[in-house]
Amino acid sequence: MLRRIFEKVLKSEPESKVLVVCMENICRSPMAEGALKRQLELAGVGTRVKVESAGVIVSAPRSLPDVRAVSVSQTWNIDIRKVRSRKISTEDFFDYDYILAADQPVLNKLIAIKPANAHAVLSLFLTFAGNNEHADLPDPYFGTRAGFETIMDLIGGAAPSIVDRIVQEKLTPKG
Repeated sequence: MLRRIFEKVLKSEPESKVLVVCMENICRSPMAEGALKRQLELAGVGTRVKVESAGVIVSAPRSLPDVRAVSVSQTWNIDIRKVRSRKISTEDFFDYDYILAADQPVLNKLIAIKPANAHAVLSLFLTFAGNNEHADLPDPYFGTRAGFETIMDLIGGAAPSIVDRIVQEKLTPKG
């Protein structure tokens, strides 16, 4: 009995869970996952928030992120090489506190499949960060590396605001 209690305390659940979603889960959402994880670490709350990514249409599950996404992320000291693509599931709407969509078409798909009794808050990634100038993260897949750099600039610029909001809304003060 005591062993189970100690195991539960030592393996504490994160206080908040965030899922970032794009179409295929090989470009924007892995980049955003990595940026949020890095920002959470910099804020000293990396173990208290779980961040993952998914796609709404994943044609090749368990795929690696696009090489351009990996390369551009590395220039920000973010390593996304371990991310594997997966499709969003019904359970995700119950398991995550926030589900952040890369763009309006993705958000529309999420709204359409979200169970009525699910508690996850759905939002556009940039809107959640308070960015009213750009609502969507354009899909860079069919473009050049420069498109990935632009997306990473948007993601990296939004990550601190997203982390601040999560800390304010979900994390209990330590001290």
